[in-house]
Amino acid sequence: MRLGRAWGAACVLAAAVPGAAAPPLHRSEVDIHVTAVVDAMTRGDSSLALSKVEGMLRRWPDFRLAHLLRGDLLRIRAGGLGSIGGGRIVGEDLEGFLAEIRSRLEPAPTGAFPEQLVRIPGRTECVLAADLGRGRLYVFRRRGGDFELSGDLYIVSGREGAGKTREGDERTPIGVYSIVGHIPEKRLPEFYGAGALTLDYPNEWDQRRGRTGSGIWIHGTPRETLVRPPRSSRGCLALANEDFLWLAKQVRPGKTVVLIDRAVSWNRSEQWQRSRDRLLEAVGRTRPRPETAGLEVVLYPDENGLAMVRGGGRHNGRRRVEFWWLQDGRWSPEAAGRIASRNAPGGSGGVAAMAGAQPVADQTRRQVGVLMRSREDSGVPPNR
Repeated sequence: MRLGRAWGAACVLAAAVPGAAAPPLHRSEVDIHVTAVVDAMTRGDSSLALSKVEGMLRRWPDFRLAHLLRGDLLRIRAGGLGSIGGGRIVGEDLEGFLAEIRSRLEPAPTGAFPEQLVRIPGRTECVLAADLGRGRLYVFRRRGGDFELSGDLYIVSGREGAGKTREGDERTPIGVYSIVGHIPEKRLPEFYGAGALTLDYPNEWDQRRGRTGSGIWIHGTPRETLVRPPRSSRGCLALANEDFLWLAKQVRPGKTVVLIDRAVSWNRSEQWQRSRDRLLEAVGRTRPRPETAGLEVVLYPDENGLAMVRGGGRHNGRRRVEFWWLQDGRWSPEAAGRIASRNAPGGSGGVAAMAGAQPVADQTRRQVGVLMRSREDSGVPPNR
C-alpha cells in the first residue's frame, strides 16, 4: 500500500511512538488507536488498518479523521486510489487532518523537563507544558523532589497561531501562567464540554507589553465533537473531554505552573546550565536565603535573554515580581522591575490563598454569568 507524500511524512513518526516498554503515562485513547492504524498502514496491512478504523468508528461515529482513513483505505483496496491522502479532500481540510495525525504520533519526551523552567518552588504540585507547534500538552507531576511526566495529550490552539497581543486576535498567548480556577461543566455552555481551567492571562509581562484580552482557558469540547483540528480555537487550549476530566484531577488552582510556547525546549545543554547557575546566583545575592526557597524562576518564552522571577515575599500586598535581563553574559534586574499584578494569586497558593487575586476571580465569575445568560451557542467568553 502506497502512502501519499504528506501522509508518508506523518507516518514515519509512528516508529518513534512509545510502545509497551515506554514509562507509564496517561495518553488519549484516540492517540493509541490512531497510532495502531498508522502502524498497520506503514506495514502495508490494509485489512488490519481498515479493521481498526472501523472499530474506532463504532466507538466514535463522528470522528472525521477516521472517516477519511476509512474512505481512502476502501478506495485503495478497490484500486481506485493510489495512496492514502490522495482522495478528493484538499486544501485546509486535508492539511488539518495531516497536522492532527502528526500531532497524535509525536513521541513523548522521556527523562526531560522544559528548560524554560529554571526553578519551580516546592508548593507547585504540577507543571503543564503546551507545545503549540507539536499540538501536545505535557503534564508533569511532582514525585518527591523531582517532576515526572505523567500525561501526554493532544491539544487544540488558536486558529490564527501563537503570540496573542490584543483582544479578539484569536491567537494563543505565549508565556508562563498559573491556573487560578476550575469551572465545572454545569456552569458553562455546552461548547466547553467537560469544564474549564482558567489562566491568569494577561500576566505581569503581558501587562508590561500592553497585551489585551482575557478569558484564556483550558477546556473541553462540545459533547457531539470528539476532537477538533489542531488550530481551531479562538485562543484557548482545548482537549478531548476524557482528557480534560483526567487533567482536572491532576491540577489545583494556585499549585500549577503552565508554560505555553511555540516549541518547548528540552535540551539542557552545558551552556544552559552555566547561564542558569549565573542567574540563580545573581538572584540569590539580592534576596535573604529564606525568600529564595519560594521563588519561581523562568526563562521567558519568545523573549531573548529575559527571566521572570516571582514569589519570595509580597510587595504592597501582592506577589513580588522582577524581570532580569542577560547582557554581556551577566544577569541584572530591570530598573524598577517590581511589578505588582492585579492578577497574581496568593503566595501560598490554593483557592483559600487567592484573596490577592480577586480581580481574576471576579472576572471569571462575570464571564460565567454572561455565558449562562446568553442564548448564543458559540460559547466565546467576553473579552477574549
